[in-house]
Parts: sequence; structure tokens; C-alpha cells
Amino acid sequence: MRIVYQAENAIDAHLVRHALEAEGMLAFVLGEGLAGGIGELPVMGYCRVVVADEDAEAALACISELALGSVDDDAEDLPLPAPTR
Repeated sequence: MRIVYQAENAIDAHLVRHALEAEGMLAFVLGEGLAGGIGELPVMGYCRVVVADEDAEAALACISELALGSVDDDAEDLPLPAPTR
């Protein structure tokens, strides 16, 4: 197994895991259970996504294509829906 992504939190890790699994790779999130130690452990960087050694290169390519943490500055602001009563 090889670490292909160091996530800032469990949600981030699972988004990457799902993207890799959608490409046919078996991926696992490690360290998710350490979230209970926040306050005793560093708040970020405890979750890692791992894949089989033979899938590592393809996984890194897939991850590089994801728009992780990016914001599209050219995106139009969508109007908010009207409040319901």
C-alpha cells in the first residue's frame, strides 16, 4: 500500500477515495479514527488515502485532476432561493 494523498480532514479524504474508486481503484482512508484525539494531536493531516502499489501512479494522476481546495473566481454568483414560510 502506498500513501497517495494527505488529507486535511476525513471529508476531504473520503472525497478523494470516492474519486479513486470511481476510476476503478481500491482506496482506503487511514487515520480517520484519530479525529477523537483532537486537542491532543495535530488538528490537520491525520487522514491519509492509500492505494495498492500498482495503482499509485494512476491514483496520483487522478488526484492531480481534482479541483481540491480551488475556487473558481470566474463563477457567477447564483441568486439565493426565495425564503419559504
